[in-house]
Amino acid sequence: MEKRKYRVIKADGIAAIIINEGKVLLFKRRSLPFLKNAGAWSFILGHKERGESYLQTAYREIGEEAGIGQEHLDLLGKGFAVTLFDEKRGIKWRNVMFIFRSDTACVKKDIENAAFRWATIEDIKRRERYTNIFMAEEQILKKLSVHIDG
Repeated sequence: MEKRKYRVIKADGIAAIIINEGKVLLFKRRSLPFLKNAGAWSFILGHKERGESYLQTAYREIGEEAGIGQEHLDLLGKGFAVTLFDEKRGIKWRNVMFIFRSDTACVKKDIENAAFRWATIEDIKRRERYTNIFMAEEQILKKLSVHIDG
């Protein structure tokens, strides 16, 4: 099987994973031309604004996309680099990923997302109603498993 080549783009931003009661929050991206991975299920994604730290960007994006405030989030370790890709466009980029535990499952999705769901790690491994966008899937699932199972 031939390995696909991706054009690397600069995209200074974050990906945020939110865990609540052993499940992971996923969003289905709207099919809008300006969104990366339009139509795919993914974690929260966001662009870093000038003067923000990556962690500040994560909190802002979680608030905007999920309606979950910082007071409901517990950061589970420092951020780590992850490579993301958009298969349809043939591009890849690097972001800083954070994992949070939330004390609420109440989500208010924004205009960028058509739907959301809480998925188990097994749902993600089976790709059940989920489009994988991470090249470092094994690394991410390993980190998630520690926080969900441990």
